[in-house]
Amino acid sequence: MDVFKQKRYLWFTVIFLVLMNLAALSLLWIGRPNGPKPKIGNINPQEEQRGIQNLLKNELGFNENQINQYFQSRDEHRQKAIKIDREIDNLKRVMFNQVLDTLAKPVLSDSLLTLIQAKQTELEHITYQHFVFLKNLCGPEQKEKLRILMREVFKQKQPLLDGKGLPPPPQGGEEPPIPPR
Repeated sequence: MDVFKQKRYLWFTVIFLVLMNLAALSLLWIGRPNGPKPKIGNINPQEEQRGIQNLLKNELGFNENQINQYFQSRDEHRQKAIKIDREIDNLKRVMFNQVLDTLAKPVLSDSLLTLIQAKQTELEHITYQHFVFLKNLCGPEQKEKLRILMREVFKQKQPLLDGKGLPPPPQGGEEPPIPPR
């Protein structure tokens, strides 16, 4: 009798687990939200430009002249950034090809690393200049709106910090590094 009860509980457990799995699968397949599907791949340039134009008009109160100047500056910035990105990629390719070379010299890799750092600095500099241009394009009220908008953008990209503005301490008992000032 005890063996039959054990088998009955086993069967109930197996049937219960099968039903739970079927319910979970059906919720995954049927119960999907009907919201907009995330786009995969590149964004349509016209849609991107329209979105930026709406943001500039609605959030910053830009007029048509300011919008046109912004897009001209953005195109120039983008062309420079693409050129520098390609140069960085080529330098990285050369540097990592050095790793595969049996006669690789550390000095050559260090000089390539220095060149990559210089190009990265140049890229950051032109991006900074682009944002300075955007700020100068704004009127006094628009500058405050831009400041608020930029805080929101950077708040979304900010890593998790503790209440003092420092990253959480590492696990394992070691002291956290002192942040640069």
